[in-house]
Amino acid sequence: MKVLQIVPSLSLRTGGPARAALDLSEALARKGRQEVTLFATNFGLENGRGPAPDFEKKGFEVRLFELEWPRRYLYSLSLQKALRQR
Repeated sequence: MKVLQIVPSLSLRTGGPARAALDLSEALARKGRQEVTLFATNFGLENGRGPAPDFEKKGFEVRLFELEWPRRYLYSLSLQKALRQR
């Protein structure tokens, strides 16, 4: 089964949704029968370009997308395009 989770940000400063998405993705990936992908914007991440090191090697794919202006809306055109391709 394929699982795709989408959250506005993976920054732990944003609170519960980021932590819940990361924990759930890791738990599903550990089960081994799911292909888990997590989509989010790069909002609040230090380098703003790629997954922070603690996201890697957890058994699931993380894809981060650039925010559009104004950043406060957490909108990403590239995320929208990726969803249409799924």
